[in-house]
Amino acid sequence: MAPCKHCKIVSFLRTKLNPEDLTTLMSMFQGINLGHNEEDEETPDAVDVQIKDLNLSARAMHCLELKGITNLLQLSQKKVVDLLCIKNFGKRSLWEVRQILSRHKLRLVGDTE
Repeated sequence: MAPCKHCKIVSFLRTKLNPEDLTTLMSMFQGINLGHNEEDEETPDAVDVQIKDLNLSARAMHCLELKGITNLLQLSQKKVVDLLCIKNFGKRSLWEVRQILSRHKLRLVGDTE
C-alpha cells in the first residue's frame, strides 16, 4: 500500500534535514490534525478483504456491490451519509458495516461512533 501524502512529506524532510531540526519541526506540529492519524490507518490487508467474504446481510452486501464497493478499503473511505443515500441501505445495514469495520480497526470517514 502506498504511503499517504503526509508520510511522503515526512520521508522527504528526513532526507533534507538533520535529525535535530526534523525533531524540532515535528514537535511544532504535535497535536495538529493534518488529516492523517496512524491509529486510524488502514490495516495492510484492508484492500485484500473482499466484501463478499464478510458476514454481511444479503441486503447490505447487495447495496454495496451496486455502488461498486468491493473491499474494506473502499468501504472505509465512505461517509455515513454516502451509505445512507444508497437505496435500501438503512440503519441496520449501517450498524453491520460499522461492526465489520470495527473488527478490522477501521471506520467510516468522519464517523464518531
